[in-house]
Amino acid sequence: MKLQPMKYGEYVWPHNPEKLTVTCRRAVKELHAPFAGSILQDYGVQKRVVEGEGEFYGANCIAQFQKLYTQLEKTERSVLTLPNVPPFYARFLSLEMIGNPEPDLVRYRFVFWEDGIAEAEENLLSGQLYKCAEGDDLWRIATAYSVTVDQILEKNPQIRWPNYLQEGERLVIP
Repeated sequence: MKLQPMKYGEYVWPHNPEKLTVTCRRAVKELHAPFAGSILQDYGVQKRVVEGEGEFYGANCIAQFQKLYTQLEKTERSVLTLPNVPPFYARFLSLEMIGNPEPDLVRYRFVFWEDGIAEAEENLLSGQLYKCAEGDDLWRIATAYSVTVDQILEKNPQIRWPNYLQEGERLVIP
């Protein structure tokens, strides 16, 4: 099974990281009330934290690391697309080179934090999901669902090439 490549903003991983962890947590605080015991206060679900480790290998491994680093330097949030997870807005918090780089191998670690869950739910995750078949393109899908290509692109900012959709890729149809 070929997984969708991981993407952040304009950067597409040449191969997905070996380790990927998505952490979701509910924030709960215990409050002590005199003569009443304790009360649990629920602050709701917190933002997702995405952590991972991987390797760039081959003649251009250092260039790939530097290209990913340029995404970290940008201050604005971008859409993060993970394999088998609907895309969401995130901020790139850290990128770390692990060990000493070798001529054809660079090991790295990264952290992303979700940013703007309400906006992401409204813009990215509403509507129905469509699973792409072999040979699909946005024009054919837009016609089938009576929407425009621009409307599909607005709901799916992770799409880089409208003529090249991978089999199994999921799209949100407005």
